[in-house]
Amino acid sequence: MNTRLSHIVFLLTGLWILAGAGCTVDVPEKETRETALTFDPVLYASTKTSAGVYPEELPFGVSAWEYDAGETWFGEKAAPFLVNSKITERENAVWMPTPEVFWPGKGQRLTFVAYSPYGAADYIDPVNGVTFANVDVRQDQTDLLYTDPAQDLSVTSSGGMVSLAFRHALCSVSFLLHCREMGFERISVQELSLESLGCVGSFRSLPTPGWTINDTRDRLLFFEGSQPLKSDAEAVGGSLWVIPQFAVARVRARIHYQYTQESMVDETALTDPLGIPLEPGRSYVFSLTYSPETGTLKVDQLEYN
Repeated sequence: MNTRLSHIVFLLTGLWILAGAGCTVDVPEKETRETALTFDPVLYASTKTSAGVYPEELPFGVSAWEYDAGETWFGEKAAPFLVNSKITERENAVWMPTPEVFWPGKGQRLTFVAYSPYGAADYIDPVNGVTFANVDVRQDQTDLLYTDPAQDLSVTSSGGMVSLAFRHALCSVSFLLHCREMGFERISVQELSLESLGCVGSFRSLPTPGWTINDTRDRLLFFEGSQPLKSDAEAVGGSLWVIPQFAVARVRARIHYQYTQESMVDETALTDPLGIPLEPGRSYVFSLTYSPETGTLKVDQLEYN
């Protein structure tokens, strides 16, 4: 009887081992799962406006550095994590690199520096941040954007998504013009420009955002054509991006008089030097008045935000 019982126990034990070899066992997930790195870009909010919407489908560039908690992103122990990676918008307004990039494990930190549009920056590094070199607004009217460093982020603190607030490196300038006395058959503006303006310079975002402007001052043309002047102020030309600076530039207008079909005269008028600081991210609108009687051009009003 004991021998028979032993055989039964042996058979049952063998069956249990064979069954165990063929079954699957639920294994708890890893403590840190792979989380895709995503971004949430917005336009920086000034004190007068709410956060703006980042332009759809405009790729931007990002560099990032990885380091242990307690270290710094500009220290010797930091290693490049992303190098000028192109970030594009996917479905459902998700911004991410291609191919996907995943957050590092626990204990690791990341710092991000970004710029827009992709390809516009010459360098990105921990010393100078974003560098736009030899920008010439006479030839290139790209809206240059950059971010402050998004520092010491982990997958836990960020939830996997990095918020990036893009700031304008340039400012915008535009003009309104009206004529004080309208006693002529026809009077029109044929050119409008800023004279003696710093049009070429280089920008870096760190340690403090700022421009270094070339010594040469030049002319930035806002309008060329023929636009009748009226008693009510109207926009002349469009808004242009300008390098921030203390503007000693003067507004220059070429005015065309049509007394009769056979009699016409062209005159040039200049304002006094503007003498104001043009700050990055602001939009300046200058209201000008031209007086045919005296041939003078004056800045009546300046609005900015």
